[in-house]
Amino acid sequence: MGRQVGDFPLEKLRDYRPALGNKPHDFDAFWTEQKNKLKNERSKVETDLREYPVPSIEVLDIVFSSWDDSPLNGILVKPKYMTECPVIVCFPGYTGSCGLPVDYLKWVSLGFAVYSFDVRGQGSSPDYGKYQNGSRIPGWMLLGIYDPENYYFTNVYRDILMQIKWIRSEDSPITPTKMGVMGSSQGGGLAT
Repeated sequence: MGRQVGDFPLEKLRDYRPALGNKPHDFDAFWTEQKNKLKNERSKVETDLREYPVPSIEVLDIVFSSWDDSPLNGILVKPKYMTECPVIVCFPGYTGSCGLPVDYLKWVSLGFAVYSFDVRGQGSSPDYGKYQNGSRIPGWMLLGIYDPENYYFTNVYRDILMQIKWIRSEDSPITPTKMGVMGSSQGGGLAT
C-alpha cells in the first residue's frame, strides 16, 4: 500500500487529471490569435559578456526588447566554449528578478545553460504596457484584468513566447539541444 496524500493514494495521484471547468470558451482561439500576431515580430536583443570569476562559466547580460519594446533584463549562464547544450529557462517569483549567475551554477556544472529574464515591471525591467482597466488593489496581477487583450499577464505571456522564439533562433548565443523550464510561485505558473 502506497503513502496516503490528501484524499487519494499516491498511485492514483500520479494519474489524476482534474477537470478544467473555468476555461473560457474562446481561450484557445484567443491564444492562437496572440501567437499569430507575434509570428513575424523580431526581438531586438543586446548581449554583453560579463567578467566572471569562475573560469569554466560564461555569463552574458541581456537586454531583450519585447514585442512592445519593453526592455527586459536577463542573463544567460552557460558552460564556457559550449555552443550547443540543453537549456533551462528559469522564471522568477512574483516581484523577483532574473537572479545572479551563482543561482544557476549547479545547472551549468551539469552541462546546462540557463536563461532567466526579469518579468516586465518586476526586477529591474520596466513595463511599457498600457492598462486602461486596473484595480484599486496595488500590484501587477490585476492590471487591465477586464480587457484580456491588454491584461498584464497577457503581456507577460507574449514576452515569454517571444523569448522562447529567440532562444530557439539562430540569433541566440547558444543552440538548445533540449529545453526545459522551471520556476517557483509566479515563476512556476509562468513555466506551465
